[in-house]
Amino acid sequence: MSQTPQKPGATTPKHHEDDLIVVPEGKSRLRYIATIGLVVFLLVIFVVADTFQSALSGGGGDQDPVYLTWTDPISKAPRQVLGSEFNATARDLGMMENFGFFRPYSAAFSDPLSPDRGRGGLEEEDVASFFVFEGIANSIGIEVSNEEHKDRLRGSFGDAEGLRRGATLARMPVERLEQIIRRCERVGKVCAQILLSVEAPDAAAIEAEWLEENPLFKFNVVTVKTDQYVDQARSEAPDDETLAAWFHERPLFEQQGLFTAQTVTADVAYVPVGEGAAYDAAALLAAYPAPEGTDLAEQASSYYTVNRATRFAVPADQQLVATVGEDGEKIIPETPKLFYELEEVQEQVDFEAPIYAAMRAWLTDLQDRRTQGEEVDFAAEAASYGLTFMAGPEGGLERSELEAQAPWGTPMIAGMLTFAQEGAFLPSVMIGSKSMAIALARAKKDREEPPFADIRDEVLEMWATSRSAEIAVETLDGVRLVLAAKPEDIEAADWRPEIDLAELQKLTSEAGYSVIERDWLGQNSVPNDDFAAATPLQRFLRGNVEMHALEAGQVAPAVSSPTSDEVFLVRMEGKKSPPIEDIGALGLLRAREMAKSDAFQAMGTKIFLGDGEWMTDTVQVRFPERDRREAAKEQGGE
Repeated sequence: MSQTPQKPGATTPKHHEDDLIVVPEGKSRLRYIATIGLVVFLLVIFVVADTFQSALSGGGGDQDPVYLTWTDPISKAPRQVLGSEFNATARDLGMMENFGFFRPYSAAFSDPLSPDRGRGGLEEEDVASFFVFEGIANSIGIEVSNEEHKDRLRGSFGDAEGLRRGATLARMPVERLEQIIRRCERVGKVCAQILLSVEAPDAAAIEAEWLEENPLFKFNVVTVKTDQYVDQARSEAPDDETLAAWFHERPLFEQQGLFTAQTVTADVAYVPVGEGAAYDAAALLAAYPAPEGTDLAEQASSYYTVNRATRFAVPADQQLVATVGEDGEKIIPETPKLFYELEEVQEQVDFEAPIYAAMRAWLTDLQDRRTQGEEVDFAAEAASYGLTFMAGPEGGLERSELEAQAPWGTPMIAGMLTFAQEGAFLPSVMIGSKSMAIALARAKKDREEPPFADIRDEVLEMWATSRSAEIAVETLDGVRLVLAAKPEDIEAADWRPEIDLAELQKLTSEAGYSVIERDWLGQNSVPNDDFAAATPLQRFLRGNVEMHALEAGQVAPAVSSPTSDEVFLVRMEGKKSPPIEDIGALGLLRAREMAKSDAFQAMGTKIFLGDGEWMTDTVQVRFPERDRREAAKEQGGE
């Protein structure tokens, strides 16, 4: 791969291609190494916008004005960048972001909880930060060795051809693309060296991180079963027209619960197989003989392989049958025997494989003739080939009934008939433990809504069940209204009053309810970490963000359980830190990583953001041309 050409006037490094620091000729290496420590020291000392849509647009003044100024943190010399260079670098960085060689600092180090984090694209402040750190790299002699550069290119483009394709995509020569990439690599090195100065979090920081991330919560909950309000709900039943309208507004899956079942009228021609079955295949094989040159042994082997699971499965009660060893003791196999081996069923396979092949050929012929519009007498042809034919009953059968049809019914054939098009053959010969069959979905009747009079009682029960949950919610929410005065300008759903526990217990006791205490647990926990044994209330509280966001003493609006059979009125008793002894090895590791991440985030926010503390105060990053344009715009607006 080509190498980035040296800029005119640049000092050529000697014999240090793989060094992190490349010292210009004639300069002290010790001094330059010390300079790195100095810049990190300066950064640490000073540590303790609008989306960039286009650079430079009209507005008068110079044709190529100064767009960016700052003070070099090493030499304290003033620096500046003209608009044309700023604009070109911005375009290059945007392209490098797409290639994965650059990430805007505004995306990497902005507030992680910000809803628009990283969505604004490259900002002017990102470009300014890049120029500042590139200047630092130049001042202290940071370079990227040829091997480092090649490794990075290989990782991104693969080989020279991939790099050429990348350059074509970027619409520039390979050398120019490499030059831009190397700029990003040098700046990346500077940033990495700065981040290395972040100290490992101490024990106090790790402990604080873990305690903050793992608080314990205690709740007091009033619960009521909704079924005790069903009779009251029935007494409020609306007229049939309103009830029908309510039903039709329910989710479709709820409505379909009262629909008639789908039925299929299936005509089936089958050959019995298995123990005791007999079939004369002469007529079928004569009508659909095997193609000349067919390898019968391979045909049999293929038939066994394809149909082993359905045709040659070992019965469940025989899968772990013990054998007797030489010493007379029973030997129980370690793994069940799920299928008979080919050698064990060879005779059956040799007999069935040609029949299966002939039935497939017949099925293909039937399908082709139906497609061409020919009337096919399925029953007559089946009889002529000696197959047993069963015509489906008028009105059809439901899926479970199809599955139960002996000897051809199986879950597979019932499912395929359910989804088949009306008047179509199933696409393959269906193999079961007792038959091989060809099936036709002669007629189908889809699920449909019965006359409302036929389902009125069921709909009424659905309505009463739903209404009983609403009554339970209204009843429990009334507790809040009795114990606290709701401001008129706040909706009940947004109201979280503080209610004394003793008053809550007294009122609910008088009403026949009891207050359940959910003792101290983490937000995503259930008692004893046994989710299977957890009560519906414990499951409801687990991970419920809204309830865990309450303040001590606050009571949330009453809410129905996910199954709508119970209603909860939840009061937050309190929140506390867990014992640090419970941190455990995994908790310690996670807390240490999070504390370290927080330290990196804090450092990055203060140093790398173009509008951050270090850039604006110490480096004094300014945008004179942008400021001039904005001032002119404000002045013009006035």
